[in-house]
Amino acid sequence: MRLGIFAWFTLALAGPLAAEPWREAASAHFVIYSQESEAELRDFATRLERLDKALRTLQASEDPPLGKASRLTVYVVRDAASVRRLLGEGPKYTAGFYTADAGQSLAFTPRLIGSGSKYDLGAMTVLIHEYAHHYMWRTAPAAYPAWYVEGFAEFWSTARFETDGGVGIGLPAYHRAPTLLLGRNAISLAEMLGETRPAQSPDQLDTLYGRGWLLAHYLTFDKARSGQLARYLDAINRGTPPLKAATDAFGPLEQLDRELRAYVGKRLSYLPLPAARLPVTPPTIRTLRAGEAAILPIAL
Repeated sequence: MRLGIFAWFTLALAGPLAAEPWREAASAHFVIYSQESEAELRDFATRLERLDKALRTLQASEDPPLGKASRLTVYVVRDAASVRRLLGEGPKYTAGFYTADAGQSLAFTPRLIGSGSKYDLGAMTVLIHEYAHHYMWRTAPAAYPAWYVEGFAEFWSTARFETDGGVGIGLPAYHRAPTLLLGRNAISLAEMLGETRPAQSPDQLDTLYGRGWLLAHYLTFDKARSGQLARYLDAINRGTPPLKAATDAFGPLEQLDRELRAYVGKRLSYLPLPAARLPVTPPTIRTLRAGEAAILPIAL
């Protein structure tokens, strides 16, 4: 397996991106390897750190110092095709992936991907989605229902990096528009919240991701339902069956379902966090020595 990864990783370096030497950006929560210019890599690492700061600010999470092995290691490769070669399997349109074990967490992302359409599932969207998973399990491990695991990640995946250095959250998940606008709900809301029907088919997974995002967004911004999500998750972690936890926290699910269907067509709330609220320490950038660059694929 490692030989195969080595071969594909070497191929992934061919092309325009390989004109630059390998560089490492080390920051508080990330270690990034890329052949981008120093300025591009610095900007990329700073954006990821501000995203992490936004997560911790809104989730009121602690931020203990992390050793290098505990940070997320990100490899920036040439393009989406290189990502799929490294993965060796998976969907045709895979735009990045994340893997973790007891020793290390890795993410692979392409340098550039997508048509630029707001409906496109771009590389940064995928990377933020996967980092939200990483953040959830490393920062607040608990029993989470499947819809919230994916809904939380989808909610954060649409984060926008503002020109002033801030981060905004709450943009629509346009890449989920077909499922939401066409009403293709292969799993009912009660089944999703009560986890009585696992999502297995592509349509069911689309519903889980799409309505998971919609519900996470609604419960985050709707003032009338403030605190309900926390009560629901707390009840599940106290051992309450998921469906009962849902009805206790949200009330009649038929009413919640009607509200969600109406919410799709409304102008959604957006919360910008200015750069002043997201102070981060600049990353340390260095060029890898020739020997380090040569063994980089083997380290995988």
